[in-house]
Amino acid sequence: MAVLLGEEGHRVTLLEQGATISPTLHGFCRQGVYFDTGLHYLGAAGKGELLERVLTRLGVYESLRLHPMGPCFDTYRAVGEPGRHADYRVGREAFEEGLIEAFPREGEAIRRFCAMVGGTFPGLAEDLFAKADPLADLVSLVAPPTLADYLRELTDDPRLRRVLSAPAVLHGTPPDQVPVRFHAMVAGSFMQSAHYVEGGGRALAAAFGERLKRLGVTLRCGARVTALELSPAGAMRGLRLADGSRVEATRCIVTAHPRLLLDWVPEGALSRGFVRRQRRMADSISANVVYGIAAGGLPALRGRNLILDPGTDTGTDWHWPYFLSACQVPEGDPVGFSLILAGSGKEIPSRTNASIDPRPDGYMVSKCEAMGRAEAFLRAHCQDELGAFSLVEGATELTFRDYTNSPAGGLYGIRHTTKAWGHTPDTGIEGLFLSGQAVMAPGVLGAIMAAFITCGRMSGCGVTARIAR
Repeated sequence: MAVLLGEEGHRVTLLEQGATISPTLHGFCRQGVYFDTGLHYLGAAGKGELLERVLTRLGVYESLRLHPMGPCFDTYRAVGEPGRHADYRVGREAFEEGLIEAFPREGEAIRRFCAMVGGTFPGLAEDLFAKADPLADLVSLVAPPTLADYLRELTDDPRLRRVLSAPAVLHGTPPDQVPVRFHAMVAGSFMQSAHYVEGGGRALAAAFGERLKRLGVTLRCGARVTALELSPAGAMRGLRLADGSRVEATRCIVTAHPRLLLDWVPEGALSRGFVRRQRRMADSISANVVYGIAAGGLPALRGRNLILDPGTDTGTDWHWPYFLSACQVPEGDPVGFSLILAGSGKEIPSRTNASIDPRPDGYMVSKCEAMGRAEAFLRAHCQDELGAFSLVEGATELTFRDYTNSPAGGLYGIRHTTKAWGHTPDTGIEGLFLSGQAVMAPGVLGAIMAAFITCGRMSGCGVTARIAR
């Protein structure tokens, strides 16, 4: 968003609560080993594909070194059924072949599913970028059926339905709620191609940071917003920060969780409908994550991830799968890995006004117990891939609540469903707009698409959604 506006010569200030820009992407180090937190791979980033063209348009692609994942970028494994697995392969034909090998009697259903996905991505996504204001076309993304309803109509095989549903971990909305075409757009980008960024998420964040500096954008990290100021006429006038300073602004684009607006905006400035919508909007899944170091280099996870289904039955009940990913580093370097486990779904305490809340009594005990259960799972089901390993860090739902600034700790912000689709960029307050995951979709491509869409709604900013085909 800041890049687009900076390119048009606008005077832009980027306020980031974290210590660095894009803190979700930035990762961290333990014992000299780097761990990615918010970026494991990119879809549709091959030459001429949509994300590559968008990153080129933004002036950051040449600063990145992208490498293809393996021909099988993800493998699904049913933990409760030893030996049952399915490969997700790059390219539509190869993707079909990998699934048909696992489900030889379901060829027709698999081909129909892949045709639907291919028609959504890149087809619909390309159309969104071809128009100056593509917001109206988003309606088709949220139309019924849900993914679960679509798959029940597609096949009677519950195992295949679980395999086709498993990439829901990439957007965080359950299959019985997510629109099938939204799921297809997120998952379909990886069917086209899958790449990892050399240097991980921090390399991508650094590339955007350098681009912003070249454009003269003012970057203020550690800047926590506490309130938005409006003029007597109800238009944007400025922002107040936790350190007591103030930033004048007649236009403000919020990419944080939209529910935060309820605390920032003067009471009564937002419509009752907007406020009600915020209070009933559910968040995407939260998670508990463990991070470990493997001594043997993790050759089995070079260029691919494991999606581990912990369900022990083959019925229709949905179990969030676990996601095991290794940091893709040069051979010979110590390798860090992470295991992402869906959160409990229980309500977590609301945040206070502190940047990081004090943890409740017993928090460290429960965190250590959770890490112990995760370690036992890994040793029971992933020992062949991991070899000798040790866990060095963990994150909980409270971690994500505080470090992603998401009230309920959602990994991907709000949940996009057939009954409650995100947001338009408009808030009803002159000069105040929304962007980011709340507008479009999760992930790098979703956030960038939202930026173009928001710019398309801002009259006079000079930016359109069009990119070269």
